[in-house]
Amino acid sequence: MGELSSSAYNPYLILAVIFLAGIAAPINPFKLPPLKPQVLAGMQTGLTGSGWLMSVFALAGVIFALPSGSLLRRFGPRLIGVVSMGLILAGSVICAFSATMPVIMAGRVLGGGGMGLYSGAASAALSPWFRPPEPGSPRGL
Repeated sequence: MGELSSSAYNPYLILAVIFLAGIAAPINPFKLPPLKPQVLAGMQTGLTGSGWLMSVFALAGVIFALPSGSLLRRFGPRLIGVVSMGLILAGSVICAFSATMPVIMAGRVLGGGGMGLYSGAASAALSPWFRPPEPGSPRGL
């Protein structure tokens, strides 16, 4: 379930999609620091709140990454990749429209969870498309 048909897709198209998602996913946690002064002023919170906004993203990423191997085995890299990008998008939208600290924290948790799932899904999605000795270059990208 969730496996891709090798006759339907070009391996380099798969690599391009994974590469572009791999650019979007790591940029996601770092959209907050340039806006911190405005966010903190708008939420009437201090540096503690600022630290938590960055920390919950990382913590959620670690927690969601732990079961990613068994989820990948059960549902396949395609579904997990789509779910991870959906979580990142949902977290970004929630953060963009949040007016309170708990809501923005929830958005950051979703985004971090998506990032944690994506970290496992990207490598697993490349494995069936690039067999040895080829996998080094695509994974290096």
